[in-house]
Amino acid sequence: MGNRSIRPLTLAAIAMGALGLAGLGGCKMGGGNSGPRVSVAASQAQTVSSYFSIYAHGPTRVMVPVEGQKAALLLDFPNESKTISGTGRLHVFAETASEDMIEAWWNNQYSDALFPDAAEPVETISLGGKLEIVSAEMTGTERPREDQSYDVMAVTYRIADVPADRFTLEGFEGETTVYVMMEGKRP
Repeated sequence: MGNRSIRPLTLAAIAMGALGLAGLGGCKMGGGNSGPRVSVAASQAQTVSSYFSIYAHGPTRVMVPVEGQKAALLLDFPNESKTISGTGRLHVFAETASEDMIEAWWNNQYSDALFPDAAEPVETISLGGKLEIVSAEMTGTERPREDQSYDVMAVTYRIADVPADRFTLEGFEGETTVYVMMEGKRP
Protein backbone atom coordinates (compact mmCIF):
# COMPACT_ATOMS: atom_id res chain seq x y z
CA MET A 1 0.00 0.00 0.00
CA GLY A 2 1.58 3.24 -0.98
CA ASN A 3 0.58 6.65 -2.05
CA ARG A 4 -2.49 6.80 -4.22
CA SER A 5 -3.09 9.02 -7.20
CA ILE A 6 -4.40 12.50 -7.74
CA ARG A 7 -6.27 13.10 -10.96
CA PRO A 8 -8.24 15.97 -12.49
CA LEU A 9 -12.00 15.70 -12.25
CA THR A 10 -13.38 13.68 -15.11
CA LEU A 11 -16.63 14.51 -16.85
CA ALA A 12 -18.25 11.48 -15.19
CA ALA A 13 -17.06 12.57 -11.73
CA ILE A 14 -18.36 16.08 -12.35
CA ALA A 15 -21.73 14.74 -13.53
CA MET A 16 -22.04 12.37 -10.54
CA GLY A 17 -21.19 15.10 -8.05
CA ALA A 18 -22.74 18.08 -9.81
CA LEU A 19 -25.41 18.62 -7.20
CA GLY A 20 -22.91 18.64 -4.33
CA LEU A 21 -20.28 20.65 -6.17
CA ALA A 22 -22.79 23.31 -7.23
CA GLY A 23 -23.32 24.21 -3.59
CA LEU A 24 -19.60 24.12 -2.86
CA GLY A 25 -18.64 26.19 -5.90
CA GLY A 26 -20.84 29.09 -4.85
CA CYS A 27 -18.92 29.56 -1.61
CA LYS A 28 -16.34 32.36 -1.86
CA MET A 29 -13.36 31.83 0.38
CA GLY A 30 -10.20 33.92 0.31
CA GLY A 31 -9.72 36.55 -2.36
CA GLY A 32 -11.36 37.10 -5.68
CA ASN A 33 -10.89 34.77 -8.61
CA SER A 34 -9.80 37.25 -11.25
CA GLY A 35 -6.61 35.35 -12.09
CA PRO A 36 -6.01 32.33 -14.31
CA ARG A 37 -7.29 28.83 -13.56
CA VAL A 38 -4.44 26.56 -12.48
CA SER A 39 -4.06 22.89 -11.56
CA VAL A 40 -2.17 21.02 -8.88
CA ALA A 41 1.16 19.47 -9.87
CA ALA A 42 -0.04 15.93 -9.14
CA SER A 43 3.25 14.33 -10.19
CA GLN A 44 5.03 16.27 -7.43
CA ALA A 45 2.58 15.38 -4.64
CA GLN A 46 4.10 14.14 -1.41
CA THR A 47 2.22 12.01 1.14
CA VAL A 48 3.45 11.60 4.70
CA SER A 49 1.90 9.16 7.18
CA SER A 50 5.02 7.94 8.99
CA TYR A 51 6.90 10.26 11.27
CA PHE A 52 9.94 9.96 13.52
CA SER A 53 7.99 8.71 16.54
CA ILE A 54 7.15 5.58 18.46
CA TYR A 55 4.09 5.10 16.24
CA ALA A 56 4.41 3.45 12.85
CA HIS A 57 1.74 5.72 11.35
CA GLY A 58 0.22 9.07 12.22
CA PRO A 59 -2.28 11.31 10.48
CA THR A 60 -1.89 11.37 6.70
CA ARG A 61 -0.73 14.65 5.17
CA VAL A 62 -0.91 15.19 1.41
CA MET A 63 1.12 18.14 0.11
CA VAL A 64 0.71 19.23 -3.50
CA PRO A 65 2.38 22.16 -5.27
CA VAL A 66 0.26 24.31 -7.58
CA GLU A 67 1.33 24.38 -11.26
CA GLY A 68 3.11 27.60 -12.25
CA GLN A 69 2.38 29.33 -8.94
CA LYS A 70 4.25 29.88 -5.72
CA ALA A 71 1.58 28.01 -3.78
CA ALA A 72 0.96 24.68 -2.06
CA LEU A 73 -2.13 22.72 -1.08
CA LEU A 74 -1.97 20.86 2.26
CA LEU A 75 -4.57 18.22 3.10
CA ASP A 76 -4.72 16.52 6.51
CA PHE A 77 -6.57 13.27 7.26
CA PRO A 78 -6.67 12.25 10.96
CA ASN A 79 -6.17 8.56 11.80
CA GLU A 80 -8.24 8.36 14.98
CA SER A 81 -11.46 6.90 13.53
CA LYS A 82 -12.69 4.87 10.57
CA THR A 83 -15.10 7.76 9.96
CA ILE A 84 -12.59 9.55 7.76
CA SER A 85 -12.53 13.33 7.73
CA GLY A 86 -10.14 15.84 6.27
CA THR A 87 -9.13 19.47 6.37
CA GLY A 88 -7.21 21.49 3.84
CA ARG A 89 -5.48 24.80 3.31
CA LEU A 90 -4.15 26.52 0.21
CA HIS A 91 -0.98 28.47 1.02
CA VAL A 92 0.09 31.21 -1.41
CA PHE A 93 3.56 32.77 -1.19
CA ALA A 94 4.77 36.18 -2.35
CA GLU A 95 5.77 36.25 -6.00
CA THR A 96 9.22 37.38 -4.81
CA ALA A 97 9.72 34.33 -2.53
CA SER A 98 12.64 32.18 -3.66
CA GLU A 99 12.14 28.53 -4.56
CA ASP A 100 14.67 27.57 -1.85
CA MET A 101 12.69 29.38 0.85
CA ILE A 102 9.43 27.78 -0.32
CA GLU A 103 11.13 24.36 -0.29
CA ALA A 104 12.29 25.07 3.28
CA TRP A 105 8.69 25.88 4.27
CA TRP A 106 7.55 22.65 2.56
CA ASN A 107 10.11 20.64 4.56
CA ASN A 108 9.00 22.29 7.81
CA GLN A 109 5.48 20.93 7.28
CA TYR A 110 6.53 17.34 7.97
CA SER A 111 9.80 17.67 9.89
CA ASP A 112 10.86 19.32 13.12
CA ALA A 113 10.77 22.79 11.51
CA LEU A 114 14.48 22.75 10.81
CA PHE A 115 14.42 25.91 8.70
CA PRO A 116 13.58 29.04 10.74
CA ASP A 117 14.04 31.36 7.73
CA ALA A 118 11.54 29.57 5.48
CA ALA A 119 9.13 31.55 3.33
CA GLU A 120 5.84 32.52 4.97
CA PRO A 121 2.54 32.41 3.05
CA VAL A 122 1.02 35.80 2.22
CA GLU A 123 -2.41 34.19 1.85
CA THR A 124 -3.84 31.07 3.49
CA ILE A 125 -7.27 29.83 2.47
CA SER A 126 -9.10 27.20 4.49
CA LEU A 127 -10.91 24.76 2.21
CA GLY A 128 -13.80 24.13 4.60
CA GLY A 129 -16.62 22.50 2.62
CA LYS A 130 -14.55 22.55 -0.59
CA LEU A 131 -12.90 19.29 0.59
CA GLU A 132 -15.30 16.35 0.40
CA ILE A 133 -14.61 12.72 1.33
CA VAL A 134 -16.12 10.74 -1.55
CA SER A 135 -15.38 7.27 -0.17
CA ALA A 136 -13.31 5.50 2.48
CA GLU A 137 -12.99 1.74 2.24
CA MET A 138 -11.00 -0.61 4.44
CA THR A 139 -8.55 -2.54 2.28
CA GLY A 140 -6.73 -4.51 4.98
CA THR A 141 -4.95 -4.36 8.29
CA GLU A 142 -1.33 -3.76 9.15
CA ARG A 143 0.59 -4.66 12.30
CA PRO A 144 3.97 -2.93 11.84
CA ARG A 145 4.87 -3.45 15.50
CA GLU A 146 3.72 -6.01 18.01
CA ASP A 147 1.84 -3.44 20.08
CA GLN A 148 0.18 -1.56 17.18
CA SER A 149 -2.56 -2.43 14.72
CA TYR A 150 -3.90 -0.24 11.92
CA ASP A 151 -6.87 -0.57 9.59
CA VAL A 152 -5.74 0.50 6.12
CA MET A 153 -8.30 2.82 4.51
CA ALA A 154 -8.34 3.75 0.81
CA VAL A 155 -9.73 7.29 0.75
CA THR A 156 -11.05 9.17 -2.28
CA TYR A 157 -11.55 12.91 -1.85
CA ARG A 158 -12.76 15.75 -4.03
CA ILE A 159 -11.69 19.40 -3.98
CA ALA A 160 -13.96 22.06 -5.51
CA ASP A 161 -12.48 25.14 -7.22
CA VAL A 162 -10.61 27.36 -4.74
CA PRO A 163 -10.32 31.08 -5.62
CA ALA A 164 -7.22 32.94 -4.41
CA ASP A 165 -6.12 36.53 -5.04
CA ARG A 166 -3.82 35.67 -8.00
CA PHE A 167 -5.48 32.56 -9.43
CA THR A 168 -8.22 29.95 -9.04
CA LEU A 169 -7.15 26.41 -8.19
CA GLU A 170 -9.18 24.04 -10.37
CA GLY A 171 -11.10 21.32 -8.59
CA PHE A 172 -9.81 17.76 -8.76
CA GLU A 173 -10.27 14.33 -7.27
CA GLY A 174 -7.53 12.40 -5.51
CA GLU A 175 -6.84 9.29 -3.50
CA THR A 176 -4.69 8.57 -0.49
CA THR A 177 -4.22 5.92 2.18
CA VAL A 178 -5.04 6.55 5.85
CA TYR A 179 -3.80 4.15 8.54
CA VAL A 180 -6.39 4.18 11.35
CA MET A 181 -4.88 3.14 14.68
CA MET A 182 -7.02 0.37 16.18
CA GLU A 183 -4.70 -1.01 18.85
CA GLY A 184 -1.97 0.72 20.82
CA LYS A 185 -1.64 3.94 22.76
CA ARG A 186 -2.45 7.13 20.94
CA PRO A 187 -0.12 10.11 21.20
